[in-house]
Amino acid sequence: MSGSDATRYSDLAVLVVEDNDVNQKVTAAMLQHFDISSDIAENGQVAIEFVADKKYDLIFMDCQMPVKNGIETTKYIRDFKHNQKACFKTAYDVTIIAMTANVAPNDIAECVECGMDDFIAKPVELDVIGFMLEKWFF
Repeated sequence: MSGSDATRYSDLAVLVVEDNDVNQKVTAAMLQHFDISSDIAENGQVAIEFVADKKYDLIFMDCQMPVKNGIETTKYIRDFKHNQKACFKTAYDVTIIAMTANVAPNDIAECVECGMDDFIAKPVELDVIGFMLEKWFF
């Protein structure tokens, strides 16, 4: 990828919601490859707080987390118009991509039903991140 190709993503506001420290660092490093700086939320409750304060273009959402999992968090974000957090800056149509090791048909269906737009199987690979960026933003 040439420098100009990478910089076309640099204006995207991305939130990575992931409880595992290693996965946080790996995902952030992969996004840096595309010239994207990302915010990191260690669970869904923290992600909701981030979304209340900043407009995001893309959220990579782990599904299995303590406190509030990815399914619950996505439902909350999608339904923010009906929640008391009327100050949310992220539109309910923000792109949310699941990052999950559970890719059985019923797991994927649950991701779609709760309002996620797409999913990436773990372990996440750089070319898959690139594919998702291209699919959803260009």
